[in-house]
Formats: sequence, C-alpha cells, structure tokens
Amino acid sequence: MTIQIKTEGLSVPVSQSLTALLTKSLNHKSIENKLSIDGVDELDIPDVTVNTYYITFNFRSPDYSAEYGGYHPVEISIERKGDFWLLSYITDFSYVGSGYFAELAKDADFDFTHDEFQSQLGITRLSDAAEFYLVWEANFLEYATNLEVFELTITCHD
Repeated sequence: MTIQIKTEGLSVPVSQSLTALLTKSLNHKSIENKLSIDGVDELDIPDVTVNTYYITFNFRSPDYSAEYGGYHPVEISIERKGDFWLLSYITDFSYVGSGYFAELAKDADFDFTHDEFQSQLGITRLSDAAEFYLVWEANFLEYATNLEVFELTITCHD
C-alpha cells in the first residue's frame, strides 16, 4: 500500500523522515502480518486506502512504567482527504501521579486539525511550539528508528 502524507502548510516543520516512518511502518505491518491491522479483515491492500479514512499508529514501549519511566507512548493519527493523507494529531503520553493513582495523560499534543499545541502548561497555537516540535520529533525518530524501543499497533477506521 502506498500512501502520501501531505506536510506542506503545517504550522510546524514535520519532516519527511517522520512521514516515511509512518508509510514504511504501514507497508511493513501489512505484509508482515498479512494485513492484520485492526479494522481490516482481508489481504486486499488497495482496499485499505479506498475504505479507510483514519489510520492511528500507536508506538508503545513495553518497558515504560509509572515507577521506572522509560520511553513515552506516542499516538499518531492521519486522516484521508481525497488522494492525500494529512496529519490529524501526534500525542505523547506520560504517567502522572504515583503509585496506584498513576495514570497515562497527554504530555504533549500536536493537534494539526485545530492548529493547537497542548502541554501541561496549557494550550497555545501550534506555531508557538515549532522549536519544541523539532526537538520532540528528532528524539522520537531516534527512539523509533535507531533504538527500536517501540512496539507498533496500527488501527484503520472507516
């Protein structure tokens, strides 16, 4: 399956390395698992792009915990618009609280649909987080591609 993720005109400089990771991951998961992607039942790869309007990528490190920390879980969603795909959001989660009361919460949320950035400090325009985004993306790509710390789940939504 080949998809194109359009990044032009975004308020933060999303790299081609990130979009390549997503498309490569989707292709690899489709072939490796004979398209065992949540929400898709058959091995008809072209039908995924025809019938799918959202794809969610969940990057999870099995070692991440509230007690010991580790690599934050990340969720990335893309949305189909005609022949192209657009980033909907990128959310980085972390544990807040301690002990029994620890829970995963949004640590950083890049919302491309509403052009907003949300962190523990509040909500602002996405463009105000451009420098932070560059650092965040570089770290994420290092963890995902070079260190390979994440397990990936892909969900397709109609």
